Amino acid sequence: CGFDGTAQLDPTDPLFHEMGLAFLEEQDKLFGSYGVYAADPFHESAPPIDTPEYLTGVGQTIHKLFQTFDAGALWVMQAWSMREDIVKAVPKESLLILDLNGSKTAANGGWGYPVIAGNLHNFGGRINMHGDLALLASNQYQKAKARYPNVCGSGLFMEAIEQNPVYYELAFEMPNHADSIPLQAWLAAYAERRYGAKSAAAGKAWMYLLEGPYRRGTNGTERSSIVAARPALNVKKSGPNAGLGIPYEPMLVIRAQSQLLKDADKLAFSKPYRFDIVDVQRQMMTNLGQLVHKKAAEAFASKDKAAFALHSGRFLELLRDMDELLYTRSEYSFDRWLMEARSWGETKEEKDLMERDATSLVTIWGADGDPRIFDYSWREWAGLINGYYLPRWQKFYTMLQGHLDAGTDYQEEGLSLAYGREDFRANDFYNRLAEWELAYVDQTGKARTPVTHGDELVVTRRLFDKYLKLSREYYADFSGVGEIKEERTYENVGEE
Repeated sequence: CGFDGTAQLDPTDPLFHEMGLAFLEEQDKLFGSYGVYAADPFHESAPPIDTPEYLTGVGQTIHKLFQTFDAGALWVMQAWSMREDIVKAVPKESLLILDLNGSKTAANGGWGYPVIAGNLHNFGGRINMHGDLALLASNQYQKAKARYPNVCGSGLFMEAIEQNPVYYELAFEMPNHADSIPLQAWLAAYAERRYGAKSAAAGKAWMYLLEGPYRRGTNGTERSSIVAARPALNVKKSGPNAGLGIPYEPMLVIRAQSQLLKDADKLAFSKPYRFDIVDVQRQMMTNLGQLVHKKAAEAFASKDKAAFALHSGRFLELLRDMDELLYTRSEYSFDRWLMEARSWGETKEEKDLMERDATSLVTIWGADGDPRIFDYSWREWAGLINGYYLPRWQKFYTMLQGHLDAGTDYQEEGLSLAYGREDFRANDFYNRLAEWELAYVDQTGKARTPVTHGDELVVTRRLFDKYLKLSREYYADFSGVGEIKEERTYENVGEE
């Protein structure tokens, strides 16, 4: 991925046991030992010798190391890259398998070893409303255990939190239930509990969200963000995983926000309510942004200068407005992220290094040369939009405007790709952009203070009215916002 490889000591080397003990003893001095040890041999890589005999030896050696250091130790292994011969070299009572997204359990049951059946809900801390609530409500743990008695628990293995609180609320409650639960009733109670007051409108809002971003099939990797995407005419992805697209009817998010704002005067005292209206408004705007940029790209292709100026201008304005919206909440603050990072340093040199690393993580991600999985940890965050994503799009639209003015073409076809999108230095424009991005990472003193500004309700109401009006221009079938045309039970919402 652009990083130099890390040196590894072959587990079959006689020094492995000696060095392993020295490492574990030093770790014990610093942190203590608690009987549970993680090791993932050849995780997301290939063993130097891929034979059953070699892999069996690897499993036996690591098991012996743990037992020598701590008799009765439990080895915990991720299922992501596990190999059968390594697993079966370890006694069943000494190994616990973490099935991060539940797929390995479904495939082989973990060969009878104790397994935690899990969900991998978030990659890289990306901000996107999603999560299959019906899947959680079906009680995956009990179903997996019924099929494979060796399944001994459930777990969440997200790469970050501070997003989609409803998903985690339900996921952590489900182990307390022996069977599936009625999701509609649960969500109605959740809304009242979360906001601290009864609200029929809020309950209806969550029915729309259940049918929309929290419908079936929305677990796992987030869809890409047009806001955080490296600019292109045909934006394919904002990160190295899932591409653009909205896996539900975008109107459902607009309807949900309309309902949430109906009882604003009753619910405004609630901090969770204020978080949710900002989050829903953010999702409404980023969804719309996909259509606005598409219109700008179409206008460029047809050499329509007026339409290009209109749509590209609206897209840039949307990014500015989203930065203002997210600036109202510390959870969406790049400035908070940077201030906290700097606080870990004691000297100016250390503080600057911490800021650089914290910036790198959510932008270029990092590498020992040019990054390959840049924007892996994209975030729709205030400060990051204003300071990084917006300038990238401004530079791109300015370049396109130059081609329109000169009557020349700009082509993306045939450019080299990295993980399904244009490479870091795919052409002259991206090469210049790469130099700017690298310089941005090195820049210090980027954080704005205070790290939040503005009132969530005031800003959200204004932007909802503004982008409700704009949505009418971009969505072909715009009807019934805030209204349910027919009665629904919602008991089977999202089921295929």
